[in-house]
Amino acid sequence: MLAKFKSLRAQLVALAVVSMLLGLLALAVVNYLTARSQVLDDLQKTTQGLAQAQAQAISDWAASKVAVVKSTVPVTSVPEADAPKFLLQAHDSGGFDNSYVAFADKRILFHAPQNLPPGYDPTGRGTCWPRVGMARC
Repeated sequence: MLAKFKSLRAQLVALAVVSMLLGLLALAVVNYLTARSQVLDDLQKTTQGLAQAQAQAISDWAASKVAVVKSTVPVTSVPEADAPKFLLQAHDSGGFDNSYVAFADKRILFHAPQNLPPGYDPTGRGTCWPRVGMARC
């Protein structure tokens, strides 16, 4: 390549230009790779932090709902006529859509009147959730 330049001065100028271009290209590549690495590290740390914060928020939310349910007076220990007021307390405290208790004899008590079909069976919903407490799942 330097053979095209006839004078020594032209050859030195060409060599200097090529050296500067190669140096600038090397610096650009190093800067790009460094910036990319830092951005990816920051993104990974930010994503991990957000995931941990979201997991903690969900855990706190679930714990608050469990606390409300545990703090409610056992509805089965009060007269059936008084049960709705305790269920209403759980409904209001926990922000639940419905607060209710179902019994093995197919009775169900809600915090407020519900429009259930005649013969509704709270124990026959196709899952074992009402029987977990009775250890028959």
